[in-house]
Amino acid sequence: MVTQPQLQDGPRWTTMTIINAVPATSRDGREQWELTVRWEWTPTANRYGQRIWVFKEETPADVTRLGAFTVQVERGRLVAKSEASGGGFHEGSMDWQWHWKILAWDGAGVSAPAPAPYFSTTPTGQDTPQPPQAQPQAPVIQRAPAGSVDEKQMMIMRQSTLNYASILMAPVVKDYNSEDLIRVTTQMASKLLEYVITGEVPKVESPDAEVEF
Repeated sequence: MVTQPQLQDGPRWTTMTIINAVPATSRDGREQWELTVRWEWTPTANRYGQRIWVFKEETPADVTRLGAFTVQVERGRLVAKSEASGGGFHEGSMDWQWHWKILAWDGAGVSAPAPAPYFSTTPTGQDTPQPPQAQPQAPVIQRAPAGSVDEKQMMIMRQSTLNYASILMAPVVKDYNSEDLIRVTTQMASKLLEYVITGEVPKVESPDAEVEF
């Protein structure tokens, strides 16, 4: 279950998961990446993510490896509603109803392939599979001292545990559909984060339990 965070004004640090990256060019001729991403607040029902454009010179060199990145963002314009929903724009009371602009990237070079079975759709309507990715090394899990975790540290720990959960789920990705894969991976990441923060091995819960992460 994706829990909607309280809407905040101003820049913030968050975890962004890149599921596709395509070369693009801006109107003034600058090289860009067209990224398809999922934010922490992206609803589970949104299976296709959100597209954003970033300049290549402002982007980490390993962005095409996909996976989770910690970025600083600010809100842009409102997301338009579909014609089936009556058109116009969302009223903006929730984070997923906005487009977002990346202000800064933290920990360039720290990412991992995303295991979720998403596909990018070309203009011809054909699905383009992602190229095979090198297996990254699992991050080192360290216990965080009580009361010492600030917002940015928490974002980095969430990124690390989500990456590690993605690595663990990669061998069995074919056994799940998209929604179940996201749910199980998030449950695993939540348990890993609980261990990082408390140092206590969490109890195993039912695989059908809902987890807020």
